[in-house]
Amino acid sequence: MQSSDQTLLQLADPEARSQLLTSQQLLGIASTAYDIDPGLVVGPTTGVYDTVNVAVSVSTILNGAGRWGKATDALMTDASVTVTGLGPPTLGADAVWVGSIVLRIGSGLGTITAADVTDQGRTADGADHLGVAVAFSAPPAVDEHSPPTVLPVIVAFLVANADTSPRALLQQSELARRAASRYAVTAPTKGAPDVRFDRIVCWVLPGVAFDDVGWPGGGAGNADQKRANRISAARLWLADQGIALVTTPP
Repeated sequence: MQSSDQTLLQLADPEARSQLLTSQQLLGIASTAYDIDPGLVVGPTTGVYDTVNVAVSVSTILNGAGRWGKATDALMTDASVTVTGLGPPTLGADAVWVGSIVLRIGSGLGTITAADVTDQGRTADGADHLGVAVAFSAPPAVDEHSPPTVLPVIVAFLVANADTSPRALLQQSELARRAASRYAVTAPTKGAPDVRFDRIVCWVLPGVAFDDVGWPGGGAGNADQKRANRISAARLWLADQGIALVTTPP
């Protein structure tokens, strides 16, 4: 059995899933889907798995358009048609998770307690300049017992082996998004972080895949440090594409 098959079975099994999607991995998924500063998250991050469907396919879609009428007609008749099911379904995502991520986020700042405005004079162009100094109270204490923030997520997983090319994964990601599009989005509660992507793709790769020097960001250090640097660099640019990254041990 290939390592990707073992990982997929681990993702599908409710008991084994927590070993794959650890608190840190879930925080990475959350910060891809939402505008979150991971440094402000307190305590463990957990997942709620309402639905996890495996081997989610997408149907072949054929779009057509045309117009007809007599040559003497002032206006032609337009028509369009969309046909599905003419070809066999294509695998879109290895799994799709519909549920939520639960975490606790510190605010970073308290409330404004004082504001001091000073006149900094007028410049030669006639513009007046003011200086504003703001004082904040201590931020509200957030710990593992504070009320959590629950963030709805829809995640399409692609599980691959270490030698799978990034090009192939990027191309498959578009199909994975289509597979996720059939699931209805749940709006986050008031006060939740801003949504970056309402549906995301998550690559699940062995960490050793990033021993390949073709991945940017290796830098200095031993082999383990270079691998970690490449993983961190990949997570940054993948997140901008709506793609999270989960790595597995060798």
